[in-house]
Amino acid sequence: MIHRVKLLFFYCLLSFTAFGTGNDSLAKGDARDEVEKLLQHAEDIKGSDPKAALNSAEEALDLAKKNNDSLAIIHAYIGAGKVCNYLGNHQKALDYLLKAVEMSERSAYKKELGLAYNETGGVFYNEGDYERAGKYFAKALEVRLYLDDKEDIAGSLNNVGETYRLKGDKRTALEYYNRALAINTELGKKRWLSINCANIGYIYLDDKNFPKALEFFTKQYDNAVGGGDKKDLASPLNNLGRYYLETGDPKKALDYFGRGMSSAENVFATNDMIDALKGLSDAYALSGDHRSAYEFLCRYILKKEELQNNEKEKQLLELELPFEKTLQEKRILDMESEGRSNSITLASRLHLIYALIAGLALLGAATAYLIYLQRKKN
Repeated sequence: MIHRVKLLFFYCLLSFTAFGTGNDSLAKGDARDEVEKLLQHAEDIKGSDPKAALNSAEEALDLAKKNNDSLAIIHAYIGAGKVCNYLGNHQKALDYLLKAVEMSERSAYKKELGLAYNETGGVFYNEGDYERAGKYFAKALEVRLYLDDKEDIAGSLNNVGETYRLKGDKRTALEYYNRALAINTELGKKRWLSINCANIGYIYLDDKNFPKALEFFTKQYDNAVGGGDKKDLASPLNNLGRYYLETGDPKKALDYFGRGMSSAENVFATNDMIDALKGLSDAYALSGDHRSAYEFLCRYILKKEELQNNEKEKQLLELELPFEKTLQEKRILDMESEGRSNSITLASRLHLIYALIAGLALLGAATAYLIYLQRKKN
């Protein structure tokens, strides 16, 4: 009988433990979902409201740390790093991303490791440090080759090729671009094919290999149209305009640059708009219409200054955010301190009231006892 009672007790204990673990897992899963929602929100609004985007990413990081969820923490570090990179705060972006790299290297999360390497390479690329960018892009490629994720492999091949092109090694760049092109052709990824073709076209145009440049810029445009995203149309139109400008056909150059500017305006693609305005200025100058060339040159300069001012504003915003966060934390601490102070004051008053009540009760009891003794004596 005793053994049965012990077994029943042990079974109940196991059931209770399992039930508790299930609730913890469910809570962690819910928290991870919330982290991913916050990170996606940050990604969606970083162009329109970078301040709110960074707040959302840092909120995701705080939540992931609170739940001690390694995978969510890695994702949050990467998400916050991407927003900081967009804001132009490259040092803070590297702080976040290198923490993601360190955690991923010590874990089994290989896909996240590849992503962290890739995003770190992107920060160095934006800084113009193509040597270090290439090293991190190559590390990302190595991880992705191990995982055999073809889409990510193609992206890394393109990124490594881009660093070689910007370092002046066009031959090696073409090798990587063509490998990426082959994979994206196999996968049918129109948008990435468009990017691959553009990069290859730049090399051929720079080398004055005009037939090949036209071939790949035309392929870029066709794949952009096939991809269906209007944001991707301005770049190939501008590239075709640049081709006709280089080959001495200002009429066609004006046509393509004009279409490129219209396309860029429709989707608020500022960099593409700047390229189109510069191309129109050059094309009008080549055609002998110097008044129009001057007009578009002025518009180009104003738009470029506007972009630079926006970049400065983003950097200033990034500097303001930690200060605002510190002020907010101080307010919370002050409120908590004030609350504790009020609690202490209230507790002191209660103690005094209780002491008075106890004293009165004791006095009443003593008085009653004395009256009792007097009556007994009488």
